[in-house]
Amino acid sequence: METDDDAMPDPLQLFFALSERLHDYRVEFIDRETRVSPPPDGDHETLIWRLARQLARFDVGDRFDAAMNKGVQTPAGDRVVPDITVTASGAMRGAESWMPSDGVLLVVEVTSTVPGRDRFTKRQVHAEAAIPLYLLIDRSESKLTLFTEPEKGNYTGRVEVGFGKLLPVPDPFGFVLDTASIVD
Repeated sequence: METDDDAMPDPLQLFFALSERLHDYRVEFIDRETRVSPPPDGDHETLIWRLARQLARFDVGDRFDAAMNKGVQTPAGDRVVPDITVTASGAMRGAESWMPSDGVLLVVEVTSTVPGRDRFTKRQVHAEAAIPLYLLIDRSESKLTLFTEPEKGNYTGRVEVGFGKLLPVPDPFGFVLDTASIVD
């Protein structure tokens, strides 16, 4: 990306330029900053896959669609890539690379090497976008936290369980997540 020596590139232009070039990395645009994360480690991916399989088992009526690493754009202009994004069935059809957050029912994040982004920054971004449920799998603290009831840029409800415990997931899902089968 070429710029004048004295001019800084526009943050959103920088984001798009990096997104096009860094295919193996996760590139996000949060609070007008471009954030680049390396590919996740094997433990991270194993947790995601096991959770995705369990979510699929509970979706007996094909009511939901889920995607791993789906780009989501919030009303504030942030562009995040949750580990798992869940919508009502059909809501992702025809969606661009960066789909609007208004149809998203649940996002899942597994903490990475920079857990503060998932614990605080992304939680706030998802709450500001009024995404009803945010599930955080916190590897370093060995717990899962389900944030609910987004209001004024924050989640007002939360349920926290240690690895291996049962976690109730409210409507529209209405099931109990067996975390033991995810984290063994």
